[in-house]
Order: sequence, then structure tokens, then C-alpha cells
Amino acid sequence: AGRGPGAAVTPLADVVLAGAGSFLDWLGPALVRHPGGKPLQEAAGRHGAPDEGETAPAGFKVRIISAGQAGQQVVQLQPGQQELLDKVRRGLPVAAGNCYEAVSRRLAWQYPCRSAVGKAAKLTVTEIKRVFDARQDEEEPADATRVPVFTERPRFVQETRGLTAAERGIAMHLVMQHLDLKRVLKREAVVEQVARMVEKELLTPEQAEAVDVSAIVRFFAGDLGKRVLQAREVLREIPFSMALPAGRVYPDLANNSDERVMVQGVIDCLADEGDGFLLLDYKTNWLGPGRLEELAGHYRWQLALYTEAVESILGRPVKQKFLYFLAEGIAQEIT
Repeated sequence: AGRGPGAAVTPLADVVLAGAGSFLDWLGPALVRHPGGKPLQEAAGRHGAPDEGETAPAGFKVRIISAGQAGQQVVQLQPGQQELLDKVRRGLPVAAGNCYEAVSRRLAWQYPCRSAVGKAAKLTVTEIKRVFDARQDEEEPADATRVPVFTERPRFVQETRGLTAAERGIAMHLVMQHLDLKRVLKREAVVEQVARMVEKELLTPEQAEAVDVSAIVRFFAGDLGKRVLQAREVLREIPFSMALPAGRVYPDLANNSDERVMVQGVIDCLADEGDGFLLLDYKTNWLGPGRLEELAGHYRWQLALYTEAVESILGRPVKQKFLYFLAEGIAQEIT
């Protein structure tokens, strides 16, 4: 509203701009800060000088008309104003100087991909997994006879509160991340390192008690563990971010090639064997009888996503990828 060259006017606060429900919500605060908007300042009980730097003459006049007077107010229109008012009422374009087309275009702008509005632009791998699981549940016929099965009492009614399965899994991942791989990982050495992690406050005493030392020793005594120990470099708990076409997460956006979704994840273990990477994803949940193939299929897309991230970011191939179920000591290659 009439700012002079070089005027040091404080912009309207973001909360005011974002909270506007109409154009008037933008115009009002701007007008009330202009010297020409003095009647608005007085009506709002605002006293004092307008913003520093507002020295340009106003190209408008402000008059306050009460609600009771509005119906009785007679406005004397200047020549040409009646025609302008009629056009506005009929929704016809009105020439308003050189800026009209630019202003009209900006105010009428809408996001081209309306179907993307409201969808998350950044997701973790776990959140994508929930999206896929929900989609799969919608595709499968509902089983009205299925009821939830509770395998243990809720924690708040247990006499002693131990770690949940998820918390035990976190503890196991912490140990696998911080173990010194240059040492011989026999049982005594693993126990000693876990105790050292407690001293360094990497683990709580309760977490340390929940660590399955036998499972860790068994892993490093097996083929995969030996490959990790012999690798020329081992990366653990590697965070990554990668932009994917939105249609790979949201099917209704498949035709919008310009839309992207930022995906974030963490890879458990990546062992550099010289001619490529060995990728491992540890699972700490109990496998259960006959569920190996089911879970392998369930996590296949996740390891494929990890592979894509490694190869696109590091520029080197993933030669093999495995799910490793620590509780049973079972490895499942994912092709």
C-alpha cells in the first residue's frame, strides 16, 4: 500500500499471512499500517505513528461506515465507477493498471496436482510399510470371524514390567551397531562389550539384561557373520534419504511424473566385499513356524528400496541382501 523506494517496512507476520481466510485478511493489516489508513487505526484503538518508511502518498481513501448506516449510505459514484462496479458484480475482468493480469494470475493460482494435496511429502520406510500394509488389507477379503489374539498381558497389569518386544529389538540393534568387529566375538567378549556399553551409557542396565548374547555369538560364528568380519569396510545403522516418484507410494499419483516423495530410512548393516555390498537387515521378532516365506515376501520391497538407495547414492552394486532372524539364527536371501 504505497511504499516508497527503499522503505524499511516490516513485513506482515507469517502467522497473519498463513491464517488469512480471505483477501481482506491480507489487505486489512496492510491498510491499517499505512498513513492513509488512519481511520482504521483509530477504529481499532491503535495509536502512534505508522510503520517507519511509509512516506508515499496513499492512492485510496478510507471511511468507516457502521452496520446501521450501511443500508442508508448513499455513495456518489464518479464517472466510469458505475460501469466498473457492474463489471465486478458480474464477475467480468476489470482493467486495473499494468499489474492487473499479474495480480489476477497469482491470486487465482491453484496447485496443478490437486490430488497430491494433503498427502505426506516425506515418509519413513516404516510409514511406507504401513501404507502398503493398509492397501493389502483393503485388497484382501475381510474375515468377520477373525478376532485378535493376545499372547501376553498388557504391561500396565503385569506385576513386573520388562521391556517390550520393540524395546528389546532396539537394544539388540544398538549392540550390533556398536560391537567392536576387530575382536574375536566369543561369548565372553560380547558380554564384556555389552557391559562396557552400559558404562558408556549407550545401553541402560535393563536393556543390557534383555540382550540375547547367544544369538549374537551364533550370528558371527555363521557364514554371514564371518563375511561381515572379513569385509574391508562395514557400515552400520546407515541413515539415508531418497526422492521417489510419488506414484510408487500413492497409486493415484502415478500419472504425475513431476511429483516426488522424500523417503528416509536406516540400513542395519552394509558390508563392502570389494566387488559389491552385502546388505543385511536384522529382525528381532520371533519367526514362528512356517512363516519364513511369508515374512520374506513381506519385507522384500523394503530390502529392494534399501538396495535402490545404496546403488543410487553410493554408485556401487548390492551383490546380495539377506533378512537375518536373530532369535532363530536363520538367514533368508532376498532376490
